[in-house]
Amino acid sequence: MHLADVNGDTNVSIKDATCIQKYAALLEHNSKAGEAYKGSGTATEAPATQAPVVTEAPTEAPTEAPTDAPTEPETDPVVENGTRVYFDNAQNWDTPYIYFWAEGSEGPNKWPGVTMEQSDGKWSYVIPEGMNHCIFNNNAGAQTGNLDVPQSSGMTYHINENSWS
Repeated sequence: MHLADVNGDTNVSIKDATCIQKYAALLEHNSKAGEAYKGSGTATEAPATQAPVVTEAPTEAPTEAPTDAPTEPETDPVVENGTRVYFDNAQNWDTPYIYFWAEGSEGPNKWPGVTMEQSDGKWSYVIPEGMNHCIFNNNAGAQTGNLDVPQSSGMTYHINENSWS
């Protein structure tokens, strides 16, 4: 006889487990929860279990360590080699864009170009080497004329004065 065979049918089943749970619930309500149960009968050994049979090959370990950090959406990469230009947004465009190209060719990006980067209230972008013309625009109709890219980095285009400094 097994202690868990509550209904005495020589099988430990869901019915037996349910009866045990009901009994334990009654014990809890009678403030006997946590006390050791001393039943009558002899202890038995747990039945031997068989190791599960694996029918599939194990999966390969990940090649990269997973990260919990969110990833930023991909944006146009900032070109390290080139000419950084600044744009004086005196006309308060919502988002200035810059379109650039090399003499005799189209630019690497479609019109209106790429969104300029804003940092500390200044709009800037690094124009890749080999590009020698640019147009600033707001992607809503307002734009500068065709401008020559300055020979040195750090120049600011002033839209109201139509000049670089």
